[in-house]
Amino acid sequence: MFPKPTKRKRKRPEFNSPVPTECMYCGLQAGYVQIEKHHIKPKGMGGTWDPKSASPENEFHACTGPGSNDCHGKAQRYEEGYRPEDLRKIKKEYEKRKCLENISQ
Repeated sequence: MFPKPTKRKRKRPEFNSPVPTECMYCGLQAGYVQIEKHHIKPKGMGGTWDPKSASPENEFHACTGPGSNDCHGKAQRYEEGYRPEDLRKIKKEYEKRKCLENISQ
């Protein structure tokens, strides 16, 4: 009898972050190993619509594949030293180091 209300489509949050060039954990370069994006807070816990889980602050670039230290796999398994609180500390140190390198150039 009554018409159905129209569905609202929500846009996914999009953030453009720079392409990773090295592993934030061990420092291996992207030319030798594959670098993948790892979400510190899993997207499944906040959903793909959660702006916090898709933000650059939640991204951690880690190496994976043959010839690497498999930092991405260890982070996904929550091994010792690869837990979310550890990754946040390492990311802050990495960004501080990169900032100092840019200043010194």
